[in-house]
Amino acid sequence: MCGDDAVSIAFGLRHLADHAAGLSEMTRVLMPGGRLVILEFAPPSRELYRKGYAFYLQYVIPRVGRLVSGSKDVYGHLASSVGDFLPSEKVLDLMREAGLRNVSGKRLAGGIVTLYRGEK
Repeated sequence: MCGDDAVSIAFGLRHLADHAAGLSEMTRVLMPGGRLVILEFAPPSRELYRKGYAFYLQYVIPRVGRLVSGSKDVYGHLASSVGDFLPSEKVLDLMREAGLRNVSGKRLAGGIVTLYRGEK
């Protein structure tokens, strides 16, 4: 058992074409006792925050991105990739199906980010 072994991904799981296959591969390369840690955006659970967050992603972030980068498309994908991503319970289910145990998800940053953890 190697408690120091880890695989991590931050704000990238939602971009994988096959979430289950990606999680299975991450689990495969872990040593027994190793941990998978995922940091990913999530829509806030409270309705009022969710609406404000959706507005921010759809209108504010693309405009700021355009001002900073000079490109109108740089941050345009963010709103759809966050909005179309799996619900937290589905991510936890896929982690279990990949062979992880002690899986958990903790919402951070006012609920707009989730930290998922699991052990092999």
